[in-house]
Order: sequence, then structure tokens, then C-alpha cells
Amino acid sequence: MPVLFSILCIYIGVLSAPGLNSPKGITGLSTTTLVDNWSADYQRTNDAGVPDPNGPIYWDFNALLGLFFPAVTGIMAGSNRSASLKDTQSSIPIGTLYATLLTTMMYLLSV
Repeated sequence: MPVLFSILCIYIGVLSAPGLNSPKGITGLSTTTLVDNWSADYQRTNDAGVPDPNGPIYWDFNALLGLFFPAVTGIMAGSNRSASLKDTQSSIPIGTLYATLLTTMMYLLSV
């Protein structure tokens, strides 16, 4: 329930932004923001994740893949606990594929 609530809060925040007193950079849904963010523009950040040209952390594809990878491995760890399933041979592949697709869809929709 906490995970579903936090996902719901993401969408509520997107749909309610921008407000009258929104901070700089909060644009809400706009095609200009989508076009600006469409291409890969990896940048350096400080330890808190704030963009900083002299920051020690450089985000690239491998680092971003590291954010997604634990979600998939967590699904695989869950599929190893299959002793209580009625039909394990069909339930494990179907459940694992659905969980991976759902996780991928939630990551993409959150972006």
C-alpha cells in the first residue's frame, strides 16, 4: 500500500503542477518541457542529486540502469519463493513476466 500511495502521489503532483507560487523549474505537463527533456543529456550532480557542472557524480546510461536493475532482481527473488503455488511451472514465468512489464511501465510512466 505505501508503494501504491507513493506512485499515486507522483501523478497527483504532476497533474497539480504548476501552481501560482510554483518554484522555478516546476513546469507541469507541457510540450516544451517534453521536447527539452527528450534527448539524453547526462550531467554532473552533487551528492544530493542537484545539477552542478563541477559535481563529483556523473550520470550516464550505466548509472541509470543501476536504478532500474534492483527492481527486476527483486522480482526474480520473489519468484524463487514459489513453493506455495498450485501450478509452479506455468505461474512462475507468467508472474515474472507480468511483474517485469508492470515495473517497466511504472518506471516509464514516472519519468
